[in-house]
Amino acid sequence: MDTDIYDFIFPMTFRTLHLSSVGDLVGELIPNIRTTMSNMDIRKCITDPSLNILFLCDGFDEKNDNSKKLFNEICELTKKFKQIKVLVSSRPESVTDLYDENEKGSKLNIDHLKIKGIHEHKRKDFLKQYHDELVASGVSKASTMDLLKFYDSCSARHKDLYRLPINLVILSWLWGQDQQLVKTIKSPAGLYTAI
Repeated sequence: MDTDIYDFIFPMTFRTLHLSSVGDLVGELIPNIRTTMSNMDIRKCITDPSLNILFLCDGFDEKNDNSKKLFNEICELTKKFKQIKVLVSSRPESVTDLYDENEKGSKLNIDHLKIKGIHEHKRKDFLKQYHDELVASGVSKASTMDLLKFYDSCSARHKDLYRLPINLVILSWLWGQDQQLVKTIKSPAGLYTAI
């Protein structure tokens, strides 16, 4: 993404409790305009067609009532003003909620970016190499071959959990600690909770 095309980039964090409008957000980021401009004045300024605006909205999965109102307002602006764009981050397991929220709130043309991670044909090689290193360093006494057999036995959806390198690293480490626990893990939350 080429950020040089934007005149203003406004970061917004969904977990923030006290901001519920675009005016609140911009006023918080540029405090000196808050003293002279109302929310409506701020909104009028950022909708100027000569300005390219980007809202970076982080942590959709940590939303609250106020941040949902703010996000819906941002979405409405992106529908009305082509020069205003939004980029939203969320944990993978909450992406479907992002689509659902937009069905209930603002309609937003969403492009979903998914971090692909390691190609599925290379994951076993990664697992083998990393777990062999754990065995060689004495961190794991478990069998690498058993780990690979376990991985082969996983469903396609379960294997998708291990597309990210960090998740494969955690799987390898956990395999050396508690193989029975690993066999119960079916979600990212389960994987991260286990460590």
